[in-house]
Amino acid sequence: MVPVPAQAGYPIQGAILQEYNEAGGFAFFGEATTEERTAPDGVGKYQFFSNTHNAIYWHPNVSGGHANQIGGAILDKWAEKGYESGSLGYPTSREFGGGRNSRGNHFQRGEIYWSGSTGAHAVNGEIWQTWVAAGYENGTYGLPVTDEYPFEDGMKQDFQDGHIIWKPYGFPSDWSGDDDITWDAQPNCGTDPCALDAHALGKIPAAKIPVKLPIVWAQGISANNSTQPSDEANADPLGDVAKMLDCNSFEALIRGGNLPSTETTWCISTSGPVAAPAQVDPRAVPGDPSTPPSGTATTPPRSTPGPSPSGTVSKSPTASATKTPALAPGTSQPPGSSTPPPTRTTARPTQTVGGLIPAQFNNAPADISTPPGVPDFCESIGPDPTGQADWHGNSTYGCIYQATVEFRAMDKDGKQVGSVSGKWERNLSLKYNKTDWAANSIFAVTGVSGKGVGAALTFQYNCFIGIQPCAYTGSRRVTQLVSTGTTISLAANPFVFTQPSQTLHMDSDWQVVIESPDVAPGGSFAFAPQVRCDAAPFLRNTQGCAFTDVVPVLDYTSSQSYPEYNAHVSAAQRSGLPGAYGANPLHRETAKSAIDDHRRASCGVVTGPRPTGKSCDEYPMASTREGAVLNSYGRTYTNPPCLINDAGLHSVADPSSIHVTSGFSVCNISASQNSSAGSLLSWFYTKNRIRDGDPFHINVQGS
Repeated sequence: MVPVPAQAGYPIQGAILQEYNEAGGFAFFGEATTEERTAPDGVGKYQFFSNTHNAIYWHPNVSGGHANQIGGAILDKWAEKGYESGSLGYPTSREFGGGRNSRGNHFQRGEIYWSGSTGAHAVNGEIWQTWVAAGYENGTYGLPVTDEYPFEDGMKQDFQDGHIIWKPYGFPSDWSGDDDITWDAQPNCGTDPCALDAHALGKIPAAKIPVKLPIVWAQGISANNSTQPSDEANADPLGDVAKMLDCNSFEALIRGGNLPSTETTWCISTSGPVAAPAQVDPRAVPGDPSTPPSGTATTPPRSTPGPSPSGTVSKSPTASATKTPALAPGTSQPPGSSTPPPTRTTARPTQTVGGLIPAQFNNAPADISTPPGVPDFCESIGPDPTGQADWHGNSTYGCIYQATVEFRAMDKDGKQVGSVSGKWERNLSLKYNKTDWAANSIFAVTGVSGKGVGAALTFQYNCFIGIQPCAYTGSRRVTQLVSTGTTISLAANPFVFTQPSQTLHMDSDWQVVIESPDVAPGGSFAFAPQVRCDAAPFLRNTQGCAFTDVVPVLDYTSSQSYPEYNAHVSAAQRSGLPGAYGANPLHRETAKSAIDDHRRASCGVVTGPRPTGKSCDEYPMASTREGAVLNSYGRTYTNPPCLINDAGLHSVADPSSIHVTSGFSVCNISASQNSSAGSLLSWFYTKNRIRDGDPFHINVQGS
């Protein structure tokens, strides 16, 4: 506040009088040239004095309520900056003698230093934080020789021994390569590091993929409601075929005295035998005249079906189902059936309707159309000998491998009279930039006995958008007679159409029907994880598909190309910030204004110039909803050495010694690693269909 000349000798009182006496009294200040006045904020007080152009300012919430003297060239510079209403605020000290023959005053938000050779200059804001952390006038930079001035898109200030630069969103090198929403027009990799597979860099264990009961079954709608063209590829193989009970339920009914059927029928087991298998009745052989004639197969009602741990569900009809006539030796197909006649084979075929057959199918599952560069999670996990397998995979590739799948022929007395057993692998191979996918199934027959001899298996893949069927390219159904060593392969190719910003959710399953002479045919379902196809914005102008319930993981643990990036993210996660694999995820942010705010609050508070070859890396990333906000808890580290001196940040030696789950972390790391990691993150978003608000994890070495 500019003083107004007034009569000398005004009274001095209170806290201002106390500072007047402590700082030198009448000999230093002389008489008051103004009365005590109220500052523009309506709270503070001030008074001017005659000697050496001095003033005393007081505010009850500054310096513990102690008033402070300010005068001379420092007072003039403070007036130039707007007094207490300006960028510096109230003085928090009286004038003091500093190093390098200087004088200075501390303020709420900065300093003013004067020397005979440099004059008076203010230091405030982010530049002030760096200067203070570097040791004030006796530190790295020395005394200020200019005030801050505009420089490029930020501010710069010169000192005796260097300069400090501040840019509101950090330096361009800090976010070079980062996710940029303008890249929607660039769907191709170009020369950036997207050649690194952005599904996962390393060998992180594949996540389990939940399998839900599809809405088409939850609503009780039969696949017969399909509006697909009427041909064999779109026929429902179950039709009126009775849905098989699982064998445990079948046996439980027998033990309870409830015969599930009045004829020989099939049950299915995917859990493996828990005891010695029942002996096959030697009298029950194909064509045996003692076998009951075909008729109506009935199944007692059960509770609402749901997926088993293996994802295989046996559905019970709500009413009696008429048995489809079984195939008899030498017949071409059942009367009135649209099912193409199965082909008998005595040697292993090289190809079926479903595509090429692998050369062998041993304890490791066959590799069926695994996308190049994507690990076969089924092979890496290995078969589950109990058959209780789970779906595993990442965002765009998932599979399940059941080592023990057995169809058991059970007579009306509950005795096993035949079986067909095998190993069953299924996978879905999605595409991040297309809305069609491959649904593959391969069943390797490992044993046939009793009434299983002469049986035929039919497999069909079904896909629904809510209750509407998907479209398909080519066949989605295969039928084949079984014999030990036979492999039945099916490769279906469903597709959907998406409009801009539209998201579709697809439920799907494989239906299997077993038919055999003298045994009522039975059917079952094996459900797949839900698929989501979208045309969401900010994914490089692509339309593609991913699994709905997979949280993607960007994994750096097997890469040796990002040691400094790994070290920083590891330190940030160990200090309590979210995003680590197995901890709370991060969530993508696509709003440019929010991304800019996160940059401003993180690397934007770190002044430069950056050390040679370094740039500022922030965590959580600016393109996440967990990104930094101004005045939150900021941290940096001495181990790893982040080379950041800033009085506004917490410098931590051991990241594990703190556990602050909010805020942000900054570190100067290799500029090339930082840029590559930013570009990789952008492609990770696209290749995993991570939309605005979608969760994901970052897995690094040491977390």
